[in-house]
Amino acid sequence: MAPGYPDCVPPVAFLSGSYELMYEGVIRNGAYGAATAENFRVWRDGKSGTAFLDPMPSTDYLSDDYRVSVNGDGGIERYFQLHDKVALQQFALLKSVLKRGMTVADVGCGGGALLDLSAGFAAQRVAIEPYSGYHSSLAARGHSPFMSTAEALRSFGGAVDLVWSFHVIEHVPDPLAFLRDIGELLTVGGRAFILTPNVDDFLLSCLFEDYAPFWFRVAHPWYFSGKGLANVAEYAGLEVSAIGYHQEFSLSNSLHWLRDRRPQGDILMPGVVGAMDELWRLGLEQSGAASAVSVLLTKLR
Repeated sequence: MAPGYPDCVPPVAFLSGSYELMYEGVIRNGAYGAATAENFRVWRDGKSGTAFLDPMPSTDYLSDDYRVSVNGDGGIERYFQLHDKVALQQFALLKSVLKRGMTVADVGCGGGALLDLSAGFAAQRVAIEPYSGYHSSLAARGHSPFMSTAEALRSFGGAVDLVWSFHVIEHVPDPLAFLRDIGELLTVGGRAFILTPNVDDFLLSCLFEDYAPFWFRVAHPWYFSGKGLANVAEYAGLEVSAIGYHQEFSLSNSLHWLRDRRPQGDILMPGVVGAMDELWRLGLEQSGAASAVSVLLTKLR
């Protein structure tokens, strides 16, 4: 056990109890440029690769404050403006598992852009989102909104064929309980696709001093490697069918970070063309150093 063992996380099955201090300093608190006043520690479990914040923060996802801090406002049109393009990229990752006539659930769906794309295939669409400001729009578009997975279980427990959850597990206080609840939603033989930021991200490894205060953030108490994410899923009683890596940001984005030490959004770096982007993406995904990691899970019983 490393010196200074943190007491912010009680012993849980998916952590080994042997931690290394990965980072200590300020972290992001909202959009770029907003930092915490106090320092946080980030501990990494030496066995599983899972990391977590110390102290463990608490974020109120039910209020407007969180949405305003990351989106600028809590309105549905602002959500669409920020997430429609991303949803198209994410939908491509579901093409091998989404079948016509399924009952599907998006856990942490936000305004439901990804559920909208599934509407032509799915017979029923369960929208699990703690921020009630999106619920009236979700219902008007034919989705069934719930505040939590526990609430959805009362109507859809054991009845969902496919669950997906993009960039949510890193937000929850208890990842193991989160995946167990997803397992309770699924039919026997049902699948779940879980995607989260990759703690083995290329930029975090090669530009740690500048990138870490941006990458670690108050809203993300947990950080996973592929091994760590699979480890939690197995403890939740779900079979890991595949681990995948997905580069969500362009070569230009990485080059701007390396040159400017700050994000520049989608601004193209002069001289970068599409073929270079594709090779960059493939290389990071094959090496396991992409920006996000996923697991495809199956409920066997």
